[in-house]
Amino acid sequence: MSKIRFSLAAVALAGLATAPMTGTASADPWPDPTCSEVQTSAGDGYVYAFPSQNCQGQRLGRAQGDDPDWGQPGGGFTDMDTASARSVVNNGQEDPYDIVALYDYTAYSWEWGYRCLDRGDWVTDLTAHTFTAKPNGTRTKMAYAISSHKWVQRSACAAGSWIG
Repeated sequence: MSKIRFSLAAVALAGLATAPMTGTASADPWPDPTCSEVQTSAGDGYVYAFPSQNCQGQRLGRAQGDDPDWGQPGGGFTDMDTASARSVVNNGQEDPYDIVALYDYTAYSWEWGYRCLDRGDWVTDLTAHTFTAKPNGTRTKMAYAISSHKWVQRSACAAGSWIG
């Protein structure tokens, strides 16, 4: 009888040794997500922005509606979010206004450069992209430069303005 108890105890201890360790070390639902994980597991209807490539780091913000100034309270992006994004995800819902236009300047000033991101798309590293040309022909890198966004229809985006 003692051999059976010893055997059961050994099996139980072996099971504990191989059990995965879990815990609640972080309150962040995505401690270090990838952009594809954000797109598949985040709430629908939002644009998300992150300070590092591949959607790493603490999320800057998310917004269902338009935000004319990522540096001001009132939208999904506030305070230090302006000119801080390196990766973005469009998890918009199917709708005529499911494209997110990202602007180099506040108040949706397209003449200073913008780019469009389709619903379900993401950009893991904005350093590889520039905004559309400014009136003087120059282009600004998108990384750490987005200052506003607006949900638009597909027809609002010029042929060369798409990213993602």
